[in-house]
Amino acid sequence: MRILLIDTNQEAREAVAARLKENGMDCESYSSPVSATFAFAFGPAPYDAVIAAARMSGMSGYDVLRVFRHIAPEVPVILARANGDEQRALSAGAFAVMDGDSTSELMETLAMTTLHEMESGLDKAMA
Repeated sequence: MRILLIDTNQEAREAVAARLKENGMDCESYSSPVSATFAFAFGPAPYDAVIAAARMSGMSGYDVLRVFRHIAPEVPVILARANGDEQRALSAGAFAVMDGDSTSELMETLAMTTLHEMESGLDKAMA
C-alpha cells in the first residue's frame, strides 16, 4: 500500500512514517501541503491513501482534501487531529478522521488502525 503523509509537525510526521514503513507500507511524507499536492497530482505512481493533518500552516488538511477529491476521488483521505471537527471532515469527504492530540504515539496507533480497516474492506470488496 502506497501512502502519502502530510503534516507540518515534524515529530508526528516522522513517527507515523516510520510506523507505516515498519508495517510494510510504502510511505512518502511531506511537511509542505503544496509540495504534497504536486506529488499527488504529478507523481510517477498513484497513492492508495492519504493521511493529512487537519490543521497545517499555509494549506489546511481540508484544503488538501478538497483538491485531492477533484484530482482522484477514489483515493481515501484520512484527516488527522481534527480536534472535534469529525462531522465537518466526513461531510467534506474524508474517508476517516483520526481525532485527538498531536502526540506521535496516538497518530501512529490511529493511522495503523484506520489503514488496516481500510485494507480489510478493500480485500473483502475484491473477493
